[in-house]
Amino acid sequence: MNTQGADWADFIDLKVAQKSTPNMSVDVKVGAALVEITRSGATFKVFAFNLAQVNLAIGSNSSGSNRVDAVIMRIDVDTDPNALMNNIATIQVVPGTGTSALSDGAIQTAIGNDGFIRLANVTVANGATSIVTANISDTRARAATTDQVTYSPTIIRFQILASDPSLSQIQHGDMWYNSTAEKIKYYDGVSVITINSVVYTAGDGIDITSNIISVDIISLFTDRTIVASENLRWSNDAAKTTSAGSATKVKEILIGEDLDSVIVKFLLEEPSANLGSAKAQVYKNGSPLGAEQTTANPSTVLSSETFTGLVAGDLLQIYAWQTNATSSRVSNFRLYYNFGFATLAGKTLGAPFEFNDNSFLVSHTNQDP
Repeated sequence: MNTQGADWADFIDLKVAQKSTPNMSVDVKVGAALVEITRSGATFKVFAFNLAQVNLAIGSNSSGSNRVDAVIMRIDVDTDPNALMNNIATIQVVPGTGTSALSDGAIQTAIGNDGFIRLANVTVANGATSIVTANISDTRARAATTDQVTYSPTIIRFQILASDPSLSQIQHGDMWYNSTAEKIKYYDGVSVITINSVVYTAGDGIDITSNIISVDIISLFTDRTIVASENLRWSNDAAKTTSAGSATKVKEILIGEDLDSVIVKFLLEEPSANLGSAKAQVYKNGSPLGAEQTTANPSTVLSSETFTGLVAGDLLQIYAWQTNATSSRVSNFRLYYNFGFATLAGKTLGAPFEFNDNSFLVSHTNQDP
């Protein structure tokens, strides 16, 4: 798992609820959570379990206005686990200070360096004698996992349920596999929608084998973008040398697809023992694009720059020259980027989803003079 939150087995893990007979306390259900902590300079996430329902007292309120408390799971970062590993995680109430919910920063100040996740906000009315469901605002987030979606081959494993959850337990976009109906279902924000297996058959992007649902993920992602990264995608490595005293084209790549952002690298060498310098610069379509690079004799320097807005048909070039030197040599002209997709199943993503894979590569063309 890589995203902090509660592990919602049947959608009730660590749920904060009113007492069966309401009073000035709340119950916290059993469950597990993934909580980020920082200890000894390292930041990582730990699993924490609540193995029995916990009852928490809510303080009285005579302030004259509402107060909003926070219910949290807290991880002690200053204590080593005991043999039973039951001395680290606690569930507690952090009293509010006003009519608005406490900020994460305010909770952090109250508990020091410990890690936490917020399970709910509880509104305590002035003079309240009990806490009911209407006073409890659920703030749990689901813990996301890195293995819910794997690529090549691409597998999406859905939670398997014998019956559909109630609408109060799910949120817009949730999907699951109903093992009674043998159907994939999802919630569109209004009602539960069944994906018709007659329409979505193998070859149409979805295939079901036992409890594994294989998805042609390329059919789901659209609006491809190119994102600068340290992944090598294209090379034009042949060394080219010039003794010209003014900028002279020595390397060229004809760009085959739009590059929203790309890292461009090359090696510049002054191979002689003269006292001059070798110089080179990235150009686009015959005009300077990057910064002038320089190296003294006899040495080699690696140039690395990030550029944006290159489009198919652009000529990405290296111009080189020398000053008071014998020659300037350029080699290992390379492009580094990842493939990203901005839309998944028609929904705009917060950031491009990146694939570290060459199967999407559109060829460029090396055409040195």
